[in-house]
Amino acid sequence: MLEQFKLSFDLSVKNYKKDHKSLHWDNFYKDKLLNINIKDLNDFRNNHLSDGMDNVRFNQGYSELRLNQFNDFLKKNNERIDSYYKFFPKKNIGNAPNQIKTDWGFVDYMLIESLMFYIELEKYVFKNNEINIICEIGGGFGSLARIIIPQKKVKYFLIDLPETNLISSFFLNQHFKEKKIFSYQNVINDKINAEDIKDYDIIIIPPWVKFENIKIDLFINTRSMMEMNFSIVKDYFKFIKKNISNQGFFYNCNRYYKDTVGHPVKLHEYPYDNFWEVINSEPTWCQRRLHTLITRRTSNELNQIKKTMLQIKVLSKNHTPHYLQNFKVINKIIKFYKKKFK
Repeated sequence: MLEQFKLSFDLSVKNYKKDHKSLHWDNFYKDKLLNINIKDLNDFRNNHLSDGMDNVRFNQGYSELRLNQFNDFLKKNNERIDSYYKFFPKKNIGNAPNQIKTDWGFVDYMLIESLMFYIELEKYVFKNNEINIICEIGGGFGSLARIIIPQKKVKYFLIDLPETNLISSFFLNQHFKEKKIFSYQNVINDKINAEDIKDYDIIIIPPWVKFENIKIDLFINTRSMMEMNFSIVKDYFKFIKKNISNQGFFYNCNRYYKDTVGHPVKLHEYPYDNFWEVINSEPTWCQRRLHTLITRRTSNELNQIKKTMLQIKVLSKNHTPHYLQNFKVINKIIKFYKKKFK
């Protein structure tokens, strides 16, 4: 199976659509996976291969902080942590350092943050809705997917760059040996349809593969649209609108502002149209620069999303770098005096 994942990686690199890789990810990946030994995947969380999508190896003590915060959250909501032991992985796939080893499995801050995403999804999406197909855009090495897959009877798509897909394929295969994984080597002419994937549980493909006759009940993006060129963000919104099912959901958690791609990517400028019902909108738990927006596709035009985006714009002022805020103020003063003394 690992050799098949490597073949899919090699094929996707050969057909790489470079506009999908932003400066942010070009800086992280460079060519470090091109001549990868498949055995290196055994240590991908400890040997730099997952840097950028997973920084546990750099953050000693951060996992313990997140676990304590998670415990506090549960107490406030009259819950007990033993209800979540089933989510603790029994194996440290990728050999991540700085793990907290418990009697119930391994814990790190990535797991805790993914658990919080799952708790919100359970509350606002899964609890009262039938979800059959999920598509996670930019799902990294598969942290959230690993939590959702055994809990829900769903077909799960992961769309990401070839380098990430190689790692997530390995990670999810190691956790779910019984699941059938569809990868890029199975794709014909960069298109897939419902018939192609009917016998597969997990579909891991690069972003240039086109969907035909596939409807997604839940799209997810957590902390990766903020690291894409904004033109690609716009393309993904077109993709979501085209392929979302009737009354389908979009779970979006990203920074108010980030500019590691070489230009500002602002959450309040994401190209939502008026056919979205706002289910929930609030700052992300314990991640002050991020906001979580959960929406549902509608057939009727609404005004909700415009109001929500204005609210997010106001919130984002507290999270835009200070030098930019100062620059804007100075620029306004200069324009005022130029006009006054013209």
